[in-house]
Amino acid sequence: MNSGKTRDVARDTEICRLVREEGLTQAEVARRFGICRQRVHDILVAYGVNYKNERRLLFLRAAGNPQLLANSNDPNVRSSAARRFIRNRFHMLQCSSKSKGIEFTIRVNDVVYPKRCPFLRIDLKYHGGIKGDDSFTYLRLDRSKGYVPGNVIVVSSRFRRLVGDGTANEHHKIAKFLDKVEAGVSAEAILHVQKWQLPAPQEQSELG
Repeated sequence: MNSGKTRDVARDTEICRLVREEGLTQAEVARRFGICRQRVHDILVAYGVNYKNERRLLFLRAAGNPQLLANSNDPNVRSSAARRFIRNRFHMLQCSSKSKGIEFTIRVNDVVYPKRCPFLRIDLKYHGGIKGDDSFTYLRLDRSKGYVPGNVIVVSSRFRRLVGDGTANEHHKIAKFLDKVEAGVSAEAILHVQKWQLPAPQEQSELG
């Protein structure tokens, strides 16, 4: 009888730890231990664990320490808060794509979530808050195709803005333009245009 009670105490303590330290939801804990969500709630209340407050603190800790949110050696983000944030963003993208008629067959785990943007090498943010250059976003490699396996990568929001809808040839032309600007070439030389000449008075009247 005592051993059974000890096992319950050990289980309840572990439940509290999972909620506080690993950020598991009540539903996740319930599935892990094979009990109902109400039972999990009662255990947290009995041990003085404020579930809503713990959730808020978890996201605040995540926002203050992005290094904990992703691991470049593991395609699955370890932080529970980050995983949920990614799932939410993924679901929003899925709904948006279907409403636009864009093919969407990938699953959330089909995509690799790197620690840094693979092109700009800036740390990616896998949590909420104000969207910035370091926020992660999905990018289709071939825009003629939908969100299908092998055609989607995760990059920073800044890189996606820089890429836009342009083609490789268009971006090559932009790069040449920026090289000339940095070299101090004049606007006229860059654009290869001559100054406009005002038409003669008689030409103006003819144009009426």
